[in-house]
Amino acid sequence: MLNRPARFFAVALLATGCLTACGDKAPADAPTAQSDAPKGDAPASAPASEAPKAPTYSKAEAAKLLAQVNTCKYDFDCDAVEPLAAFGEKAHEDIMVFVEDASKDIKGRKVALSILVKAKATGMAERVYVVAKSIEGFDRGDFYKAVGTLGAGNAKLFGMLKADLIAEDGAIKSIPIRNALKGFPKMTMAWAVADFGKDPKMETRLADLAASAATAQDLDTLKTMSGKASNQMAKHRFAEAAIKLGDKSQFSVFVEGLQSKDQYDRSDAANFLGHVAKDAPDEMKPKLIELLKAAQAKDRGGLTARGYTKSLKALEGQ
Repeated sequence: MLNRPARFFAVALLATGCLTACGDKAPADAPTAQSDAPKGDAPASAPASEAPKAPTYSKAEAAKLLAQVNTCKYDFDCDAVEPLAAFGEKAHEDIMVFVEDASKDIKGRKVALSILVKAKATGMAERVYVVAKSIEGFDRGDFYKAVGTLGAGNAKLFGMLKADLIAEDGAIKSIPIRNALKGFPKMTMAWAVADFGKDPKMETRLADLAASAATAQDLDTLKTMSGKASNQMAKHRFAEAAIKLGDKSQFSVFVEGLQSKDQYDRSDAANFLGHVAKDAPDEMKPKLIELLKAAQAKDRGGLTARGYTKSLKALEGQ
């Protein structure tokens, strides 16, 4: 016989077991695992994340960012570049005015110019050209390069650059103009073919442009132009281009250049040979190495000596 406390415990235990195992419903006020949400309603989903909004352009904000650009040396470490670029075309006029402002730091102007180039702001090409003509020293190269990138296909701009190259007497000063013209490959190739050999001063310049613009279908044209050349340096440019297009017989041009009595012809031969020396036929390598070392021994050193070192390393497998 169970005493009273034990009987009470047994009854409670039996009742609890029946609630869980006998299939009886729980009391109306008993907690359940079901959601309190009305039946038939789908579970609430998390709100969709909104795409980040593009920064809002204003002249004041553009001016503020350009003031930062004026303190920058390079585009890759300038915090103002990304937000200025994000403004899109709306900010191009502000950026161009900054590029045109000679009172601004030249490095900052080049950083601003890089934004226009990356944005392919072709409408600014002729204004960039005007700026390029006003820049002195090595910095002008970046501006002229931008002209070639933004102005590609602009016949008017090509005509102006062509006239500048013809008028420029200094070989070094002509280099940035040539680099700009390389942005017009079809136009420069046609010009080079038509005018090559007419003006000795233009031989190397036109050879440089033709060599840069040439494609596989121009290989015979390059060799014909090289045959007309009176300038050994022009021949080196044609030879490098022809070798890159698959004609290894043109290594003989560098043999000729390295034996020249003119130290600058020899140095130029070494420089352009250095661009393709790894492709030299095995049977020609001993002769090229011999001539490079002989020419290097006569060289005064400095800038003119760099091509020898590069070519020799490539030919000797270093």
